Amino acid sequence: MTDLAHRLGASKRLRFHDVYSLTEPELLALIPRPVYALLATIPMTEAWKRNRDEEDAQLRWYTGAGPKEPVIWFQQTVIDG
Repeated sequence: MTDLAHRLGASKRLRFHDVYSLTEPELLALIPRPVYALLATIPMTEAWKRNRDEEDAQLRWYTGAGPKEPVIWFQQTVIDG
């Protein structure tokens, strides 16, 4: 992810690191600070997908672009099968 982010123009000072626990202090201590974001890969269950679809149905699709936008949002769903 670090290489991809740099190729897309992110500062060379930013780096991605693996997180091995969200609860064990010894493992959390290995994460360099400050932390600006957390990327998570989580398997989607059918119940979770239904809930996300219901919640997302209330939202407008994000159409912003360009350097003056406040956020960058990448929605990705990988369906196994």
